[in-house]
Amino acid sequence: MLVTPAYIAEALLARVGRAPPVTQDEAELQRYLHPQLQALFPASLVIREYQLGKGANGKPDRPDFAIPTDGGLLVVEVKVKGSASEVEAQIARYAWHDRVCGVALVTTRAVHVMPAIVGGKDCAVACLAAYL
Repeated sequence: MLVTPAYIAEALLARVGRAPPVTQDEAELQRYLHPQLQALFPASLVIREYQLGKGANGKPDRPDFAIPTDGGLLVVEVKVKGSASEVEAQIARYAWHDRVCGVALVTTRAVHVMPAIVGGKDCAVACLAAYL
């Protein structure tokens, strides 16, 4: 099976539909999603707060989750706030790293839409707004 950001987004939405989260707090949502992601990838270590290194802005780029795959790291970012342009800029910073092969955004806001390709990497969005 080829693991892509689209697969992560679709699989998370399928799991969340059976047991929806009860919070819009970002830290709580991350705690809720960690075992959901680990269940999707039982043979991999789903790493929280993985430090990719310094980004183009000189600050550390640290996505909420990183999942090692044969093609590189799939990163998952969780967002409950921020403008669409701020979130897209953050996703683009993560995609800039060579080790990243794709990015999935899990959001509670329908305004957080992303292009299918960001920084030359696949990108997908799992919008949880309908489940909250």
